[in-house]
Amino acid sequence: MNNIRERYIFNVALLAVLILVITEILSLYGLIDSKNIQTIWVVVIIFWIIKECFYIKKNKNNFVIKSDLTDFNNQKILYIYLGYIVTVLLITWVLAWYSPPNTYDSMTYHMSRVMHWIQNRSVDFYPTSILRQLFSSPWSEYAILNLQLLSNSDRYANYVQWLSMASSLIVVSTIAKQLGASLKGQIYSAVLCAALPMGILQSTSTQTDYVVALWIVCFVHYCLSIRVEINLINAVGAGISLGLALLTKPTAYIFCLPFLVWVIASKIKYLTCKNIVLLMLIPITVILINSGHYYRNYKLVGSPLGQTTETGNYSYASEIITPATVISNLVRNIGLHIETGTFLDKKIEKVISKIHVYIDIDKNDRRISWPEYEFKLQGLMKHEDYAGNYIHILLLAIGIGVYFLFLSRNIKITLYILCALSGFIIFCGYLRWQPWHSRLHLPLFVILTPFIGYIIEKLQNYQIKDIILIRLPFFAQKLPKLTKIFSKLELIQVGNIMLCAAIYWSISFLITSVNKPFLGSNSVFNISRDDQYFSGNNKIQNSYKEAADYLNKSDCKSIGLLGFGNDWEYALWVLINKNSTEKKQINHIEVTNQSIKTYSDSKINSLYSNLCAFIVPAWATTNPVLLANRNFYIVWKSDSLKIYMPK
Repeated sequence: MNNIRERYIFNVALLAVLILVITEILSLYGLIDSKNIQTIWVVVIIFWIIKECFYIKKNKNNFVIKSDLTDFNNQKILYIYLGYIVTVLLITWVLAWYSPPNTYDSMTYHMSRVMHWIQNRSVDFYPTSILRQLFSSPWSEYAILNLQLLSNSDRYANYVQWLSMASSLIVVSTIAKQLGASLKGQIYSAVLCAALPMGILQSTSTQTDYVVALWIVCFVHYCLSIRVEINLINAVGAGISLGLALLTKPTAYIFCLPFLVWVIASKIKYLTCKNIVLLMLIPITVILINSGHYYRNYKLVGSPLGQTTETGNYSYASEIITPATVISNLVRNIGLHIETGTFLDKKIEKVISKIHVYIDIDKNDRRISWPEYEFKLQGLMKHEDYAGNYIHILLLAIGIGVYFLFLSRNIKITLYILCALSGFIIFCGYLRWQPWHSRLHLPLFVILTPFIGYIIEKLQNYQIKDIILIRLPFFAQKLPKLTKIFSKLELIQVGNIMLCAAIYWSISFLITSVNKPFLGSNSVFNISRDDQYFSGNNKIQNSYKEAADYLNKSDCKSIGLLGFGNDWEYALWVLINKNSTEKKQINHIEVTNQSIKTYSDSKINSLYSNLCAFIVPAWATTNPVLLANRNFYIVWKSDSLKIYMPK
């Protein structure tokens, strides 16, 4: 493992496992706090630096650097592409620094669960009305937890996703090399990955889609490595990356499955005792990494995967799976990415409607669609929940067409494409369609950027005039004057046009997003950090701030949350504890779901005996409310919240 990129990938995976181990061990003894986390990480960083210094000193002549640069040939266009990557990384780094967590999922459960863990000094389950805080795969939030306690703020919370994006660029370039791309193709792959609109938006948030994308492409990298050689590093790397992917987001089960089958099938002829032992390390490592979360889920609901339905028994899985339902979900999921904000959207929507008429199924069939949502193209959405990857899906379609029609096919690349697309088909067949599925597709697009980069490298041998005069002779006959113009464009290569299209399309997502605009009157530089927490729901901003001010002025130290479901919980944690030397305790109360079993009767009695106020959504009307033989009365109310206190 002398290649710098390969060593980086393995070290990132080891660091992620270290985050998991530190968090789980401290949690086991109720020791999660700033002092312990800071002490441990100081020791870890010192040890890591010493380890790497010794390794570099010992192997300084063995790193494969020159071989990576042999085909660079001082091409200025490659420097321009590298400059674009650096620009994306810098702008998203700044946005991640200046903007706090403010997406819907972050405010309801990603960041809220982190605050409960800090308060409880443990990642054990606790009573909550938002079960996603418990059952959702937790690795990304473990990383945020460590950063939160190291800095005593959420200033670095967005960098888990940002670092995942930056690391993914390295991994996809490595995969491109494994697929046979030269340095040009590897750079093209990184450019395409950096230009993903959904990727740009996700990289500055505290959601989990880029984190899981990183671990999935790491797993794919090790799958390709295992096809060449089964050794300890590749087997352990595959197990760690697959385990981390599953511990980050359940969609990893779907996207990783075809690649896992591919690896097993490709090595079934070479199953010596040694190879069997090495391959067995993959599932063993996966189980070890997920054992803590699996155990907590199993202990509460009897399943290692936890509860698979949402509030109201909304199941993520489709109720029926038939060829027609799979086709319906395929075209609707693809439709989420073909949103241009132009007249084309209506035409595309009509085409999708006609397809549903042809296959005789309602495009809003409730058995295969998330309840209460109807399919429609929403236009050009620069939002981290809804943005599509329009240019990339066009480039993918072109790439697949070019590969199968014009290029000599390679079995490795063919199977790579089939594995990636098989994951997408399984995704569409198994899961109900949702309007925010485009962000769940991010790992698929990251996986496919090495393939598109490889195709673009091949297309760099063609100029526009070649395509017109040779491949499209009928066009030259019909429009001779236009053909003459194209024939003079000697320097315009097809591949560069494709890359420039992706770069151009990405710019608006980079600088004018909905929640974190880099430019404009609503720029992150012009709005206070407190106000930015409500960028995704500014209607509730005044109510939440006023409620927090009211509670901060009181002597109450134990506050309850009653009836919270999909509410902006994390904002209350930030505002109530802002500038407070003694943190107020915040807990969900009157929980009616199975999570109430996580507290003993004595712990519940202690919670209610210390309770001096609770917050409810504005729809609550009962006054007073009897809790633990005490009457609580409305003492403050607004359009969004009400506060109850005993008299």
